[in-house]
Amino acid sequence: MNHLTEELQTQILAFLRAGGSPEVAAQAAGVSAQRFAQWMRWGRSRNGSARYRQFAEAIDQAVAQAR
Repeated sequence: MNHLTEELQTQILAFLRAGGSPEVAAQAAGVSAQRFAQWMRWGRSRNGSARYRQFAEAIDQAVAQAR
């Protein structure tokens, strides 16, 4: 089970900025697509913790910048 760390977030964002899709970027960082999707759901939830909200926002921003 992966835990969301700053290091993992940095790795995923780097893979995204290099042109990977969010799911592929997560897998390249060693995070399953299912776990990544769960983190994103938590981040987009009204009741999500600030950590996961910040993560989802950073992912969305990196995806937008890569377009």
